[in-house]
Amino acid sequence: MLFSLLGIKGHSMEPTIKNGQKVIISSIPYLFYKPKQNDIIAFRKNANILIKRINKIENDKYFVLGDNEDDSLDSRKFGLIDRKEIVGKIILNFKF
Repeated sequence: MLFSLLGIKGHSMEPTIKNGQKVIISSIPYLFYKPKQNDIIAFRKNANILIKRINKIENDKYFVLGDNEDDSLDSRKFGLIDRKEIVGKIILNFKF
């Protein structure tokens, strides 16, 4: 998948990305470089696609957090994610 459109459900990335907004995810950036700190990514976790921000990188594993830390299912609960779980980078968010 080079590009994908995803509707956001939830408040974990507010105020950056709000409930009801749409995001475009692209796998292209990570064909050329590794994910880095502060990138907002989409990744697979338990058959779901989650959107979070990379907070720390440790040995090609990623600690991800939602911008709304009071209302986010993130690495504080499920631990580090592997590179292979990352679907792509959020390259655009907008509201219809």
